[in-house]
Amino acid sequence: MRDDTVVRTASVAEVEAIARLNNGFAADGLMLYRSPETIAMAIDDYVVAVDRRGDVVACGALKEYSPSVAEIARRYADTVTKYKSIAAAHADIASAFTQRARFASKVG
Repeated sequence: MRDDTVVRTASVAEVEAIARLNNGFAADGLMLYRSPETIAMAIDDYVVAVDRRGDVVACGALKEYSPSVAEIARRYADTVTKYKSIAAAHADIASAFTQRARFASKVG
């Protein structure tokens, strides 16, 4: 992860930014369109990477089906800001999900 980028749990305030990232890819036929309302209903599933200005530059969603089964459902990186690289963005998001799962297994 870059020193000026932080990956953390998404907040409701970031729903529009997540929708913009997703729907930019949907416009190219690479993702399904997701309304801000749909994202807001599942905001607890999302993590975001934010730059030093607080702008969302990458995000992802983890769908948990049971304590031992989950799916990385979505991952996007802002290609305009060139978040490190697309591969690095996906690795940072996957790492955040791994940390979340480890924490859940310790407290759960």
